[in-house]
Amino acid sequence: MNIILLSGREDVDVTESLHSLTGKSTILVAGITTFVESIALIAHANLFLGNDSGPAHIAGALGIPTLTLFVANKDGNPDHPSSPTRIHPIGPLVELCMPSELMGPCTDCCNAPDAHCIKNITVDQVLETLHALLERANTIHPFPKRFPGIANVR
Repeated sequence: MNIILLSGREDVDVTESLHSLTGKSTILVAGITTFVESIALIAHANLFLGNDSGPAHIAGALGIPTLTLFVANKDGNPDHPSSPTRIHPIGPLVELCMPSELMGPCTDCCNAPDAHCIKNITVDQVLETLHALLERANTIHPFPKRFPGIANVR
């Protein structure tokens, strides 16, 4: 599977750090794509994994299996401006991961400058949700036709 790390200019440092952790097995296009180029990359993806952002909404709307990480508490105030109840990506294959608990002093959503509450989302939680999403995607669009090369991802 080819993994493309896409981000805006403001997140280049974080994306470059992630790229360095992968042993350069990823393709880095952080901060260099236009809006239209980003949409084209997303449209050709077999899967989108990212934070609550414009690209996540694009992927969901295009029907790409989309797993979005939120900084809001899943049991938080549904009327909060960052509530996933209000602003989650929409599409046939969208799943969300949120921290089960927020860290102080946050209440409904992480308000810290470094978004520390999102760290309460575990790798196991992401993998479990990702597997369920891919299983559902396979039911709707069997992998050999829609998602070549990822039928055996576990």
